[in-house]
Amino acid sequence: MAGVGDAGGPIALDPGLRDVFADNETDNEAYVSYERRSGKLTLLVGLRAENAHFDLDQQTRRVPTAHDYGRLFPNLHLAYDLADGRQLTANYTWRTNRPNARELDPFVTSQTPLSLQSGNPDLRPDDQVRYELGFEDRRRDSATVVTLYYHHRDHALRRLYASLPNGVLLEETVNAGEGKTAGAELAISRRLTPTLSYSLSLDGYWIKLATSPELGFFPVRSALTGFGHAGLTWRPTAKDLLQLDLVTTAKGLNPQGHSSPTYSANIGYRHFVNDKVSWVVAVKDPFRTLRYESVENIHGLEDRRISAEASRSVSLTLVWNFAGKARDQGLDFGPGDSPR
Repeated sequence: MAGVGDAGGPIALDPGLRDVFADNETDNEAYVSYERRSGKLTLLVGLRAENAHFDLDQQTRRVPTAHDYGRLFPNLHLAYDLADGRQLTANYTWRTNRPNARELDPFVTSQTPLSLQSGNPDLRPDDQVRYELGFEDRRRDSATVVTLYYHHRDHALRRLYASLPNGVLLEETVNAGEGKTAGAELAISRRLTPTLSYSLSLDGYWIKLATSPELGFFPVRSALTGFGHAGLTWRPTAKDLLQLDLVTTAKGLNPQGHSSPTYSANIGYRHFVNDKVSWVVAVKDPFRTLRYESVENIHGLEDRRISAEASRSVSLTLVWNFAGKARDQGLDFGPGDSPR
């Protein structure tokens, strides 16, 4: 519970500033899949039936809400074997991204004195249909994967800002409307020497966001953008691994603006003590290049937010596998790719 009061004076508790939000979700799901191979062609068909029931109750504001989201999620995967580790693939999938509890809670919270945030209990899931064509060439010490894709989104979840008196901004997650993405991805991994290898992935795409007229007039926004990842791995001995990662994220679109790309790096070293125990030293953003910037045009006023806080960090982790041997794989520094 929060309180209010004059500067330098006593603080009185205010029940209206106490956020009590009950979120009860019940999911019922069923899966079925069928796989068949005929010569060089492999067919995999799947269907997932889901019903998600939400009982939401913002008790502070006395705003109860209930939703039932029934969905059928079909998917299709085709693979044609070209021999020698090469194959052609085609995929169709339907996915959904449901809003989280914070995005559904209508209670207004304060991020800063001039920045407020509120959820919306009437948000609908962000449905996504994906079409992909690919070529794979996987050999013993190398792999090349090329993918062409088109993604379509209904009720895309995005941020929307409203201008309140005294320069205060209210941020709310909304179903912004229709989103489209079309692009290509290239992923390559190669072993240069018995101890040195590299990996490279590049993703370039066109993205378009058409905001629903229900939210007011917003121009159709589109951009050509992309992101990538490069990694260099050195194994000087059977027990040691040194890895350098370079990561970029893509420009993101919102109904009123955009977020800028980011650039960062990671360095990690792992040493195996034995088959079950290893320790890892990881340095994130060692060159201090990570910088977050967003620009929003709110009723003719530009709101630019830049976060350049010190993001460099060093960690030491002891890993102990209780079952089986430790797996000799590359280090995982966390999410680095951009959502499309």
